[in-house]
Amino acid sequence: MPKLQNQSANDLARYQRLSHRHRLTLTLSGRDSQQDTIEFVVENLSDGGFSFQSDRSLEVGTVFVVELPATAPVEAEVVWADSQRHGCRFHEKLTSAQLAAARLKAEPAIPVPAFVDSIDTSEAKYPKQIRTIILAACAVVPWAVAYALFINRP
Repeated sequence: MPKLQNQSANDLARYQRLSHRHRLTLTLSGRDSQQDTIEFVVENLSDGGFSFQSDRSLEVGTVFVVELPATAPVEAEVVWADSQRHGCRFHEKLTSAQLAAARLKAEPAIPVPAFVDSIDTSEAKYPKQIRTIILAACAVVPWAVAYALFINRP
């Protein structure tokens, strides 16, 4: 169970519901108060905070500066920690432009399956002439069936 900062569960639940979280994978770095570099991978991001994984274990209450893409560095504070997973809140909410810039640099949270890249679309199954006939038949046959069904109705 993650360690929580000295706040009531209701306060934390209310904070968690304030912002929409964007699932993503974004590698970032930051600096703590001793100017040590912290490398981490963001798992979700909102205008109010983010969760991440890091090789370093950070204590609840640790304040550090996050270097977001295409924006000035912002301060964040660890509000929960569970081994290498952490949750942080920004001291000042991100603007929509800052959030959008970070999301643009991120990778999708759900990786694309490997088989998608292996599909060969360069070689058609049928020659162009046959594909044209099939397409025309698919366009004409339903109308012919509809006409035949409804022509003899009173």
